[in-house]
Amino acid sequence: MTPLRCPRSWRAAGPVAALAVCLGAAIGCREPVAFVEYRPGHDFSRAERHAIEAIVNRAVSDVRAVLPGVPADLRITVQAGTRVIPETGETGSVGLPRSVYWTVDPAHEGGVTGVAGAWLRATLFHELYHLVRETAVPTTSLRDRVVNEGLATAFERDLGGGAPPPWGAYPDDALTWVGAFLALPRDAPEAQWASMDSDGRRWFGFKVGTWMADEAVRRSGRSLVSLAAVPTGDILDWAWARQLDAVPFGPLFAQRYHGATPSTLGVIDTLMPMRPLDANAERYRQLPPALRRMASVPVPTGAKPLDPRTVPPSVAILAAESMPSAPTTESPDVLRWYLRQRGFAFSDALVTPDGLDALIYYEADCGGTCGEAGYAWMRRQSLRAPWVLRTKFVSGYA
Repeated sequence: MTPLRCPRSWRAAGPVAALAVCLGAAIGCREPVAFVEYRPGHDFSRAERHAIEAIVNRAVSDVRAVLPGVPADLRITVQAGTRVIPETGETGSVGLPRSVYWTVDPAHEGGVTGVAGAWLRATLFHELYHLVRETAVPTTSLRDRVVNEGLATAFERDLGGGAPPPWGAYPDDALTWVGAFLALPRDAPEAQWASMDSDGRRWFGFKVGTWMADEAVRRSGRSLVSLAAVPTGDILDWAWARQLDAVPFGPLFAQRYHGATPSTLGVIDTLMPMRPLDANAERYRQLPPALRRMASVPVPTGAKPLDPRTVPPSVAILAAESMPSAPTTESPDVLRWYLRQRGFAFSDALVTPDGLDALIYYEADCGGTCGEAGYAWMRRQSLRAPWVLRTKFVSGYA
């Protein structure tokens, strides 16, 4: 038999207030899997401890096999309590950089052993994903929290092998939920919105996050494992891309403008008036005739408020009227004045009668050192297809 070879610091812990067990893959502890301790408050029986430790041993080994970054000196703390998920009788949490806490209600149906057998493995997959992601991407906002919960829920659902978690079962109209979530103030309380919204939709943030995780996987072509270290803003943008497909502005945000991007500049909160286009200029001959006619009138489009749903979530929306000494927002010069400070702005879209071609005027300025202005021609193959950039007609550089 292979002798236990646990770290000396673990052997020294001894049976103090908690029972510590060093688990190994198979019989011994040649490569430690986790340090398991039991907090006072419930006298966990030998059978309960054996069930918990067997699940921990297998689950941690399985997660480590697919998810890089799980701490080598992982600590699992088991405790009894009643502040658990009613449906499952347990709950999990983490403490960076290496701790997972599992709370189980011994009075729940099935007792400790039954609850552990039904949910502990999935909970460990969920919480270990949190440990890895939150070490790489700090959680500082509600958006971070919801994205993290969604990614961890999708990971436990797809790789944990247990019953699908009810907090990951988003509705058919999930995109509407996502829109409501993204409209929340950045400082909205996490405790309220992650679990339930003002309309009483339970697990609101978890379900929104899971939908966004699935959409990010689909859009990016990347796995949940590789997304563990991806910033929140990128996940949000991939998730919201389906909404942007339906508006011609979407492709604007994937472009560079004389070296700058909208995400680095920020977008002004008002659609700017479109400058009239010279319909007789040779360079615009490739545009559909309907677009050339609509764009050549004195004022093709006027100023109007920007709909924030047409902007990727990671892009800051800038308020023109908040700038000191700015012209009035009714003035056509206000947007160009603001852009001279720094920013990206665009006009409302002109769309052909068949709905398949659109033209947008844009201006980008990074503070006077670089910039670009011109027209973007968008096209889609059908009314249900996403808009794509056909070409840019650059009319000037800063």
